[in-house]
Amino acid sequence: MNKLRSYLAVFFVPGLLLCGSPLPAQAPELSEDFRSKLRFMQAEILLPLDSDYHMRSQRPDEFQPFDLGMESRKEKMEIRYLAYPQLDDYWAANYPHILAARTAAHTASNAEDSYMTQLSLGKKELKAFNADWGVEYVYSPKSQVTAHRYGKLLVLYKEGRGALLIFFFFDDPDNEAIDSRYEGVIFNG
Repeated sequence: MNKLRSYLAVFFVPGLLLCGSPLPAQAPELSEDFRSKLRFMQAEILLPLDSDYHMRSQRPDEFQPFDLGMESRKEKMEIRYLAYPQLDDYWAANYPHILAARTAAHTASNAEDSYMTQLSLGKKELKAFNADWGVEYVYSPKSQVTAHRYGKLLVLYKEGRGALLIFFFFDDPDNEAIDSRYEGVIFNG
């Protein structure tokens, strides 16, 4: 019996501690290009660490490009981020209302039974993001964009810094995870 206890103490317990202990969640690696954009824009993304989100790779033939994509089976949702720093040589970040409408129209379905609604963000919502302007679209996304049935596009703009676009794709419009992930972006200062 003492041999068994010695065996357990030497092999089983350390193995259990190494394999069975919960590991802290790790933030996904952001590309240097995306980190550079966020630094220029003085913006932060609060990435979900409390769920099973994993990185989604961008395909070479991606219909709508993005800087960072993540999806969760547990929350049954996909989130994509796209940053447009306000640079003199690119028009989109200087005209966020046009960028927002164009992106929504580009990613929304044109099918007869599809829909799109637009909601301008109020002062309270803009203050939460520290943004100067913002709009939200809820729509039926094109099948080339995602396999999910519903899409929500949040566009935030900060004068002199640029525009951040956050795409949420999901199948259940009552998905509570959407609200908890909604305020995961902020402009600093």
